[in-house]
Amino acid sequence: MSDEDGTEKLKRMVYIYDSMTAKELDSDGKILISQPTRMVRIACGSGTSVRDVEELLTQHKVMASLAKNMGAQKKNMQRAQSMMQGGNKTQQMAALQKRMASMGQGRGGFPGGGDMGKMMQLLQGMGGGAGAGGGMGGMDMNAMMQQFGMGGNGGRGR
Repeated sequence: MSDEDGTEKLKRMVYIYDSMTAKELDSDGKILISQPTRMVRIACGSGTSVRDVEELLTQHKVMASLAKNMGAQKKNMQRAQSMMQGGNKTQQMAALQKRMASMGQGRGGFPGGGDMGKMMQLLQGMGGGAGAGGGMGGMDMNAMMQQFGMGGNGGRGR
């Protein structure tokens, strides 16, 4: 399609939209399908055929469904990002403290005797925080697990 053809098609679309009433523009197109005389009126008013009006409605429905799907995908991505970033840090910290306390009982292998403040300082010193994702300063995970008194198997067994 050349630029001139595209321009002409766009003009026809604008003419069709300009021939619609506010009620027709605000509707989802069902009003035009249920009352075909409206489509005839729009086609006559815009200087196009009824087929052009029908094509425009079909294109509008497809684009509306794509936009709706994109909106849903965007919401899902935002939800996933907030989960990855830690939406509720106090709740996550409380769960971490609870896990640390349950693992630290009877082992005594945690630096600072299980003090969470000292644990966080140690993790920050290793590479920028507990949630840094690979920023452990090149430390081997097995070595870190041994340092915390959890064994060297990567935490896969008890």
